[in-house]
Amino acid sequence: MKPTRYLLCALLLSSCASTQRLIPANTPAKVGAGWTVSSTQEWMQFGYKGEEWWSKDGVFLNQIKFIGEVKAGEHVFKADVARKNRDISPLYRAGMSTRDVSDLLVDAYKEAGYIDVRVLKLAPARFQGAEGFELALEFTTSKGLVYRALLLGSSGAAVLRYAAYQAPFEHFYGRDLAAVEAIFSALR
Repeated sequence: MKPTRYLLCALLLSSCASTQRLIPANTPAKVGAGWTVSSTQEWMQFGYKGEEWWSKDGVFLNQIKFIGEVKAGEHVFKADVARKNRDISPLYRAGMSTRDVSDLLVDAYKEAGYIDVRVLKLAPARFQGAEGFELALEFTTSKGLVYRALLLGSSGAAVLRYAAYQAPFEHFYGRDLAAVEAIFSALR
C-alpha cells in the first residue's frame, strides 16, 4: 500500500476513535451525570458520543458503564434508536417499578444481541441516597462466551440512573468484582 493510503487510513481511523485516559488508582474522576468516584486500581476511561465507561483489559473483556440520566422516552442504554424500532425498543418511562426496569434492561441486553439473558438476582438497594435496585444478570454472546453483569441504580422518578459492570464469567468477572463493588458503594 502506498504511504498516502496509510496516512488516509490512519486519519479515518483516528476520526472514529473514542476519547480515553488513564484513571490512576485512588484518584477521583468525574463520571456519569457529575458523579465522582475513585478506585483502588487503575482503569482506562473511554468516552464516545456522550457515553462513558471504564475498562481494565479492554471493553470486550470488562467494562463499567456509568449511565447518569435516562429520561422518559430514551433507550435504557442511551443508544440511538432508529425511528422504525422506537415502538419495540426498551425505552424508559417515568415511574417504572423496579421489576419493570429489570425487565426493560433484560430486553435491552437481548436487543443488543446477547443470548439466554437470565436474572440471577433482583433486590432492593440504596443508590445515591434513594431507594434503588441491584440486578445481577448472566448472558451469552453469539460466540458462546458467558458473561455476568451487575447493575446498581434507582428509578421511579423522572429519570433512571445506574451503573453497570459486565465481564466474561470465567476469569474476569470475579477477579475485578470486589473493586467494582467498592466503586459502586461510592455511588450509593
